[in-house]
Amino acid sequence: MMQDDEITRVLKETLENFAAAELWPSAEAIDHSGQVPAEHWQKIAELGVTAPVIGEEFLTPGQYLLVAEELGRGDPAVALGALGRAQLAVLAAAAEPVSLPESLRATLADANKTTAVLLYEGFGRAPENYSATATPTDTGWTIDGLKYTVGGPARPDLAAVIARDTGDANLKAFIVEPQNASGFEVERDGAQVATCGLGGAAPVSRVRLNGVPAIAVLELNEDALLRTVSLLRLSPAAVAVGTTAKGIEYAAEYANERVSHGKPIAAHQGVSFMLVDARLSLDALRLAFEDVAAAIADDSASGAAVSELTTRICRDAYQAALQGTRDCVQVLGGHGFIKDHPVERLYRAALGIAALDCDTRRLLAVSSRIS
Repeated sequence: MMQDDEITRVLKETLENFAAAELWPSAEAIDHSGQVPAEHWQKIAELGVTAPVIGEEFLTPGQYLLVAEELGRGDPAVALGALGRAQLAVLAAAAEPVSLPESLRATLADANKTTAVLLYEGFGRAPENYSATATPTDTGWTIDGLKYTVGGPARPDLAAVIARDTGDANLKAFIVEPQNASGFEVERDGAQVATCGLGGAAPVSRVRLNGVPAIAVLELNEDALLRTVSLLRLSPAAVAVGTTAKGIEYAAEYANERVSHGKPIAAHQGVSFMLVDARLSLDALRLAFEDVAAAIADDSASGAAVSELTTRICRDAYQAALQGTRDCVQVLGGHGFIKDHPVERLYRAALGIAALDCDTRRLLAVSSRIS
């Protein structure tokens, strides 16, 4: 992101150093094995940048997206996994404290517990098109629908499900306990399925909810909920921007060292223009992120308007990430398609992240026409 204040500059420098020293060196091994060293999760948690502490000041939306981008430079899969594991804390921090049951508070405070937000429904479906429903009952609500968990186990200890209350037709965040709930069916366990460029670091599991009981509902009006959901949707897009930025850096370094016809290939316009265009696309996206981050922080902003803007920016970010990482592969020529270089892994990661919130079939069709 392009914010310019002392706190943000220190945050960016800290995360740049962490990503370069801790995440990037192990990214290839994690991609190969699907196993993330436990100390990675611990060190990210110790940084205190992926989740707020209830009742204490947290990062601004713009700073949160900066965190996502910088972690994405180190390892997009680990970045997505770390953010996904902390989404419930972000959502709960935006809710009225009175709506937080003791079980939720205890789980969020327990480092050994897993949490998730069941947000996505696939194929670029925005919140206004979510089909999951919550039906009022004499004792609370029962939830039905198809959702995806991202970045953690398919059955976390506690989860929030974004669904539409059939009683008043409003979107709400319902709290469920997947490990104890009947009707919580895991149709595809992401920890056991190779996910394009993400693997075991950020498993994406498909779950079906059939009359799953909710133990609570977080108190947020729909505008506040949509603004918070928008922030959660934007964080993977910011990871994709960081992923692409890392790919551009690597491809540019390669292009300056690879000599063809007596000069570095970076001196050829076909290569240099490609990399410059990719870099400019990311700078434009960072400006767009700043605009939507400001809207998210504005308590008077329309949640529906912010959500619509978020959908558009996510689409643009994933298009730029797919095109940019694909261009990085092309800069390396035949070497770009082999695992000796990281650009093919970054391209796979961009594709995997984009699939969460966009119709990648359409994006890839557009990308192929551009190329």
